[in-house]
Amino acid sequence: MFNKEECQYTNFRLETNKMEFDISGENGILISIPFVNDTPQCIKDKLNSIIYQEMNKKTDIKYMPCGLLLCARMQVLCYNDKEHDPRYLMSVVITDTIDYSTNIDINIDIFSEISDFRNEFISYCQYQVNKLLFPIK
Repeated sequence: MFNKEECQYTNFRLETNKMEFDISGENGILISIPFVNDTPQCIKDKLNSIIYQEMNKKTDIKYMPCGLLLCARMQVLCYNDKEHDPRYLMSVVITDTIDYSTNIDINIDIFSEISDFRNEFISYCQYQVNKLLFPIK
């Protein structure tokens, strides 16, 4: 069993720290936003809670978090058609750095969360995308 302090996202090797854009299916764009120092604390707390829960569900994880690779992202899935609203997700993938096997791969739909958290998450994602695409000089 891992304790909550061991499962803080900062204890892992972090995979990336830049925003990424990707094609999702035929009609969508996936925007992936990394966790960084200025990420709101409530979002970091949610990430840490997910990591703690998932790490303790797995009995086959052999290493402490510092020996594992964490790819944690806030994601926005935007569709090209007007029929679908954007989806907001938190993606957590934890991989063993020795054999590169995936121990945890989970996506949390933010719309299933309480409204205060959901609103903070969406606002932060919008802010990060706007900051990158429309910088104020």
